[in-house]
Amino acid sequence: MFNQTLYPFRSFFDDEWLEPRARVHSPPCEIQENKEGYLIAFDVPGIKKDDLKIQLKDNVLTLEGERHFEKNSTENQTQLSEKSYGRFQRSFTLPDSVITDKIEADHENGVLHVFIPKAKATQPKTISIESKGDSFLKKLFQTKSEENVA
Repeated sequence: MFNQTLYPFRSFFDDEWLEPRARVHSPPCEIQENKEGYLIAFDVPGIKKDDLKIQLKDNVLTLEGERHFEKNSTENQTQLSEKSYGRFQRSFTLPDSVITDKIEADHENGVLHVFIPKAKATQPKTISIESKGDSFLKKLFQTKSEENVA
């Protein structure tokens, strides 16, 4: 399976168990990363923007779509077709370090680009340690314990 550290996006449809025919309806994608975020490029040639839908629910990004069969005229008969038609879906669990409210998508020349920006890394906060003898914490807990005894 995937190591979440090395591969922050986990596909719901690991190709290991899918039959080759089932893979046809799953558009191939490429995921790139830089310091700003992640860019997913889905190959969806011949599929119109209106036939694609992207949803985000519970940190899972899902692409759904459909390639419609275009019937030829009665004069032209298809002799061979290696194209796949019908509905498809791809889902990915997003890393926790992304800004889901700022996801953008663009469809051009048969490629759907989805940009997922990264959240800025939070820096650890250093807490100073006091050494005053009678700290406020000690006083607070002494007061509480004395009240419980009385």
